[in-house]
Amino acid sequence: MPLTRKALKAMGVDEEKIEQIIDLHTETTDALKAERDNYKADAEKLQSVQRELDQANETLAKHGKGEVIAKSEYEKILNEFNDYKAQVTATETKHAKERAYREMLKANNVSEKRIDSIVKVANLEDFELSQWRLMHIGAQPVPPSLIKRWKEVFPNHQYDTNYGLSESIGPGCVHLGVENVHKVGAIGKAGYGWEVKIVDEHKNEVPKGEVGELAVKGPGVMLRYYKDEKATAETLSPDGWLYTGDMAMQDPDGFIYLVDRKKDVVISGGENLYPREIEEFYLTNPKVRDVQIVGVPDERYGEECCAWVILHKGETADEAEMKAFGNASIARHKVPRYFLFVEEFPMNAAGKILKYKMREDAARRLGLVGDGSDTAGPGTK
Repeated sequence: MPLTRKALKAMGVDEEKIEQIIDLHTETTDALKAERDNYKADAEKLQSVQRELDQANETLAKHGKGEVIAKSEYEKILNEFNDYKAQVTATETKHAKERAYREMLKANNVSEKRIDSIVKVANLEDFELSQWRLMHIGAQPVPPSLIKRWKEVFPNHQYDTNYGLSESIGPGCVHLGVENVHKVGAIGKAGYGWEVKIVDEHKNEVPKGEVGELAVKGPGVMLRYYKDEKATAETLSPDGWLYTGDMAMQDPDGFIYLVDRKKDVVISGGENLYPREIEEFYLTNPKVRDVQIVGVPDERYGEECCAWVILHKGETADEAEMKAFGNASIARHKVPRYFLFVEEFPMNAAGKILKYKMREDAARRLGLVGDGSDTAGPGTK
């Protein structure tokens, strides 16, 4: 990844840390450049000496004289130079590793897309992986299949995740904990000082195992939306519960699993289809690098699912193949009706996928009724 301010901002690194990373990069780059310059000068000097020695030896040989310098002595000098060259190469590798460690560890919020890129694209043999200690994830749901692949590559890595939202002063209201790695896929239990519950459309609590909207209550809940009484009333209850807009369920042990964003649920023919469930299924296809499911307008069913698919480099697939893959393993009504094969997903500056933009673009590309403007956009619950 190029070390630029734009790239670091997209990773969610704050300005102060960006300056620290840039300073480190400048310092190590300057040091490495100086060593390379020394190496280049020494290499040119050695080559010049070698040419002079060869010429002198040829001249002396014509007159029956001995060599200016014994071959064994010259080979000794050459070996010492090669050792110096190896030392410079090792220094370069050390600097590269140090920059990589610092850049990754200083980037607090690692998005799913960036983690996936590291696992699948990075030349991991270039790094001392045993020194990587903790993977802490937030910002968006992460498929369990990705975490399992990550653990295969980083066996000594501890895994943790936090859940939160701006209205709750960021992460911490729900927390997994490194000791609960056996619950990969869950976002955890209520954090210290927090309460959680899952409710239906009437704000009544639902039994464990049933899907509903996640609500949280604790010391970090906001007072209100600025100058927006309507949104405040829809999001906050009089007794302090914050309705997150995230659909979730709770297992028998009390661990919470996100199902999807309330606004992203596709309602097709009266059936609730949860995009995340379908996305996680298609991520098991070896050809698929990433996939996102969105709803698009349909005159008969109200909405249908459309899959945006990014394939692995060198792979090819079409809509018929993807439908056959789905029909073989999941309920037919969950198999997307449409498939769009793309190189990337629309994202904001923080690296979050813009599903509202995908809904609009899909409807337009497919020539469907409406333009997607009737679906939830940015800033809606």
